[in-house]
Amino acid sequence: MKFQYKLVRAIPEIIDAVRLRIKVFFEEQRVSPLEDIDKYDKGAYHFIAEYNKEIIGVCRARILNKKAKIERIAVDKNFRNKGAGAGLTKFAITFLKKRGIKNIYLHAQYYAKGFYEKSGFKVVGKPFIEQNTKHIKMVLKNENLH
Repeated sequence: MKFQYKLVRAIPEIIDAVRLRIKVFFEEQRVSPLEDIDKYDKGAYHFIAEYNKEIIGVCRARILNKKAKIERIAVDKNFRNKGAGAGLTKFAITFLKKRGIKNIYLHAQYYAKGFYEKSGFKVVGKPFIEQNTKHIKMVLKNENLH
């Protein structure tokens, strides 16, 4: 499968990206939309993965004090384990690196830490609960920043 990745700039695409987040986080994982959709959406960079012009993956990144946090990574269940999530993560990392960001981290759902390890992240700290789900902080390894 061939996926396209891009930075979302237009309001209709951002709305479609949020719809996919609601589908994955609320309908599948029972995370409240009030917790997922927050004040940080407005100032974040939003990225999408498309297949046949349909949005099948989303994530956002926020830059905080010369660090970037990748968040809200979601892939339509019909496209999981096919490379869309890995490609989207790589696209977001490349975008951030081009802007001079050297410290990139995320809060992974604990069950997905292996996925992020394959993308170059390593676990730091102990598991914690966020949005009623077990998470772990992960940082991008330095050797992947060059």
